[in-house]
Amino acid sequence: MNRKLPTLLITLIMITGFCFGVVSASAETANNAEITHSTIPLLVDEADLLNEKEENNIKQKLEDFSEKHEIELAIITVSDYDGYDLYNYAAVLYSEYEYGYGKNRDGALLLRYENNEINDREIVIYSRGKGAEIFTDDYIEKTFDAMQSDIESKRYESAFSTYVEMASEGAKHSIDPVVLFVFVLVGMVIGAVAIKVIISKNKSVARKNTANLYTRQGSMNVTEKSDVFIRSHITKTERVQKESRSSSGGSRKI
Repeated sequence: MNRKLPTLLITLIMITGFCFGVVSASAETANNAEITHSTIPLLVDEADLLNEKEENNIKQKLEDFSEKHEIELAIITVSDYDGYDLYNYAAVLYSEYEYGYGKNRDGALLLRYENNEINDREIVIYSRGKGAEIFTDDYIEKTFDAMQSDIESKRYESAFSTYVEMASEGAKHSIDPVVLFVFVLVGMVIGAVAIKVIISKNKSVARKNTANLYTRQGSMNVTEKSDVFIRSHITKTERVQKESRSSSGGSRKI
């Protein structure tokens, strides 16, 4: 029996136990976050774009998504903002309302600004943590595209429902970092086992110091040898450290 096999099994058991511990800790953190943020209003319609029935419908959809995915999804509408850039104003509101699950503040906020007196309107999506993994720059543009017709026709219940639907669709394709971490660890263990098996099968191969084994006698006649230095060219490229983004967002004038 291979003496190294018990060591590999012990390593695999330890890694598996560690992974389950990470998953359990992640679940506990999410549950604590849910309790902390359960009373926060996920829909604040200051611009009065929805009637009471529409408000209740959208609130329920936001709450269902947030509970299912543990990513807080919110909507705020305003008819005025005090001198802010609207995207920065969305970030301020996200912080003031304490949106987001866990230490990474996972969530997304849709801010709708509409001022009919001056004929000015804009829409913003601001997201953090797992919300930013869903609402990438491209996906925000797709979400705006899907909402635009309803917004221009002032069908806000339908537009806001589309926002929730796009978030749900995006959440299906996003990968939980804990799950990804587990997959990577399992892959590393499987790879290590495979390499050891390959090495053990090739222990009978002896190293050769000459190439005589691979040449036929009389087939090669070397008359002269020399080293010729032709040219060397080295190109140096500066490595740019790409900063990972904890938040993302975009806006559109519609």
